[in-house]
Amino acid sequence: MVSITVEQNGTMLMGTDIAAAVTLLREYPLFSIGLNCSTGPDLMHNPIHILSENYNGKISCIPNAGLPENRGGQMVYDMTPERLGEIVEELVKEFPIGVLGGCCGTTPAHIAALRPVADRNKPKAPMAKEYKGEASSLYLSTTLVQEPAPALIGERANANGSKAFRELLLAEDMEGMLAVAKEQEETGAHFIDACVAYAGRNEKEDMGKFMHLLNKTLTAPVVIDSTEPDVIETALKSCAGKPVINSINFEDGGDKLHSTLKAVKSHPAAVIALTIDEDGMAMTADKKFEIAERIYKIFTEEYGLNPNDLIFDPLTFSIGSGDTTLVDAAIQTNNAIKNDKREADRCKDCAWAFKYFLWSFQREQTDTQLGIFYIRLSSTGWIWQLFTPLKSSRYL
Repeated sequence: MVSITVEQNGTMLMGTDIAAAVTLLREYPLFSIGLNCSTGPDLMHNPIHILSENYNGKISCIPNAGLPENRGGQMVYDMTPERLGEIVEELVKEFPIGVLGGCCGTTPAHIAALRPVADRNKPKAPMAKEYKGEASSLYLSTTLVQEPAPALIGERANANGSKAFRELLLAEDMEGMLAVAKEQEETGAHFIDACVAYAGRNEKEDMGKFMHLLNKTLTAPVVIDSTEPDVIETALKSCAGKPVINSINFEDGGDKLHSTLKAVKSHPAAVIALTIDEDGMAMTADKKFEIAERIYKIFTEEYGLNPNDLIFDPLTFSIGSGDTTLVDAAIQTNNAIKNDKREADRCKDCAWAFKYFLWSFQREQTDTQLGIFYIRLSSTGWIWQLFTPLKSSRYL
């Protein structure tokens, strides 16, 4: 049973909104989520409305006996038992509330006034919108599927992909690293990639430090970018919201995949899965789908995780490189996305979201070629994009 306290502005004391709290909590085996303390029932209508829109389980309502007043140096709660019962009954009739109680200022008489309210009213059925996959920061929740697509992942806070960021890491300039991540958010990214892997450094320690800074600063969710399960687990334990993990695959036979999913079971996160198995990266549409289906079954059946939190990356090599063996790589990737979308009824409830790497094109490729490829991808169901601000945004 989890109960949160919100201020009169509708957020928790740290600024977390109710939707973000639900995104983080929903995958835990909870008896209920609800509100307690802070305000009286007269100021709980809007917060409970938001909670009921986002959470499809049992909701609790445990208000104070009104807002406290300072009278002669004493905190006084002056809402009568009768008035508390009247307001709570109005809430119970409108929202799917299944647990009632009283917090600060309530007395046995207040609790007694709630007894007939519970007796007269059968809890309403849950009324939350359909869950389609979400991630969150400490402050806000974000849907994995953006309208319009695609969802954009800011890629520059990555020691492998950005020389400037790597130099900041080597100089242990955490504030500079944080500024790079913040710039991604300010220039339109929905999610912020965070990768601190670099030879000779303690990735686990660096990730823990960086994640604590990201918690306080970003409103966009973090994408934990690492191949090491212990680093991912450290990031999950340090993250104040529900992140996205990049990534899992079968390259090593599945050992790292299982270690990562065990961590996700304890610390909920969305997960990006790559179409790579023991034989390497899948090159054909059929092979990509075969691997995706294999991961899906483990994710949902073995670990009981929500399929809407699973994101597939069908991958491709540098399709603009000129390598003649890769002339149909883009076609195979597009067909893989089409196949997955078409076969989605075989993997019920899965979002079948995908990302595509901009740097598969070499720099000399023309804007026209990139624009055409984006249009073709969009028509297949592609909805995630690793993103360099001010470079790829003009195509979207």
